[in-house]
Amino acid sequence: MVLFFFRYRQAFETYYECRLWDVPRDRWQYYYGSNYNSYQRRALAREVQPEDYRRVFQNKAVCAMLCRGIGARIPATYGVVAPTEQYRERLQDWCHDSPTRSLVVKPVIGSSGQGVHLVRERDGAFSVSSSQGTVDMAQFTLRQVMLVQEALRQDERLAAFSASVNTIRVVTMLSKAGEAFVVYAFIRFGVGSACVDNFSAGGVAARLDVGTGDLLLPVRDKQNRLYACHPTSATPFAGFRVPNWQGIVSFALTIQRSFDFYRLLGLDIALAADGEPVLIEVNASTDLDGVEAGPLLADDRIVSAFGEYGLLVSKAQERVYADAVGRHDGGTSGRKRGQ
Repeated sequence: MVLFFFRYRQAFETYYECRLWDVPRDRWQYYYGSNYNSYQRRALAREVQPEDYRRVFQNKAVCAMLCRGIGARIPATYGVVAPTEQYRERLQDWCHDSPTRSLVVKPVIGSSGQGVHLVRERDGAFSVSSSQGTVDMAQFTLRQVMLVQEALRQDERLAAFSASVNTIRVVTMLSKAGEAFVVYAFIRFGVGSACVDNFSAGGVAARLDVGTGDLLLPVRDKQNRLYACHPTSATPFAGFRVPNWQGIVSFALTIQRSFDFYRLLGLDIALAADGEPVLIEVNASTDLDGVEAGPLLADDRIVSAFGEYGLLVSKAQERVYADAVGRHDGGTSGRKRGQ
């Protein structure tokens, strides 16, 4: 771990999250590392993720207005409710008017799926579900300001895994030359009765091939346990390809180009019942090492963009960048080193 920190400026979480005990040491230089580490965080905030704009995306109500402004498809948004208002009556009215008779209620300021509630109407009765269980509306207490949106009916091919809306995280980047591209992507699945698919709620996740949308094994949970089938539904993961993948990529890149003031985004995208992408959330500080099994800096396009912005944090990474520039200048074909 001393070697890992001083040579690569990496912390233990990267070693753990990327399972580097299974990776030869001469490949460690290609891992960028977590943006929660101070070196990476400072570089990203200075060049591609300005703090002032990050706050805009962190407010889900403001972010929803911005996304509607650029024409991105998002779930129908009803408004914001606060503990000081008659929130039970408003939630019941909105839920009754919703085509799905269900609402997603989530903190205006929040992360990791914490504090998300699902409101349902069944036979005239209203219930509220969360990670703490399900209660009648009369027993529900709102504790913070919440954004209220219609619950999405998802594509049946994704619904086969779990009842929660299973989202695809697409991390996009805008190069200095103005080229938008996908840095990496992964898919998450909810487990059990959870109404969210986040790791912190017990969900599982796997990387996706950014060219095809194919699910790349292994699938794992937050404790690094590996799965061949979904833990609840037993639906097998092998051979799964995300439907309408090119449509999802095109959708994500259009959003990234529209938000050119913030050049590295984590977009949570779902597939609606009609098979078309819907933007669930914009993550302004998506962690870069959670699924960095690729790894990131083995991709010449990524390391070149990171190098141009000055995001590299160790001499080993800078050597990788110099090698990528040399291959490009020499006309070497092939996007991935070693392929």
